[in-house]
Amino acid sequence: FDNVPKLNWDSAYMAFVPKVLATNSDFEYFTCLMKFCALLKDAHTRVFYPGYNAKMIYRTFGKIQLYVENIENKAIVVRTNVSKNSEIPIGSEIMEVNGQSTQTFLENNVIPTVSASIDDVIRDWAVRAMFWGFPGTKYEVKIQTPKGDKKTLSLILNTSDEKEFIPPLQDQGLFNF
Repeated sequence: FDNVPKLNWDSAYMAFVPKVLATNSDFEYFTCLMKFCALLKDAHTRVFYPGYNAKMIYRTFGKIQLYVENIENKAIVVRTNVSKNSEIPIGSEIMEVNGQSTQTFLENNVIPTVSASIDDVIRDWAVRAMFWGFPGTKYEVKIQTPKGDKKTLSLILNTSDEKEFIPPLQDQGLFNF
């Protein structure tokens, strides 16, 4: 507990028992456990959703795929599918998510689940994870393009068959660094 010397683990545990008992789905249950574990501020102690690496959780929206990174404390689109690049150009900023500023959305919905001790790492991981969820999850997203145009996107998480991206995905290979 050296990252959080003021954390009273027993009190935190007792505070989370009713929250865990009040969950109504596996997703809510594991999200609650992630929030509890994140109190430790330790990137080596984390909870993952079951099937985390088995495509149980998606971050594509059918015909739109967004890769978002934290750049200068802004959620910036760094990769999208070729067919949507003119609609959602690289460098577009995510301004709002579901009626909240991006910062508020992250603070309320994503950052509490991120277990790490360094604020920049927490922010980086949160921005990358901001559109993860189950298929059918809806997001109302406002973006500002690099040219200053503002657009509203109604997005629903769903799988995608499109494989061409801008910039292209690079095969990292097992031993390629």
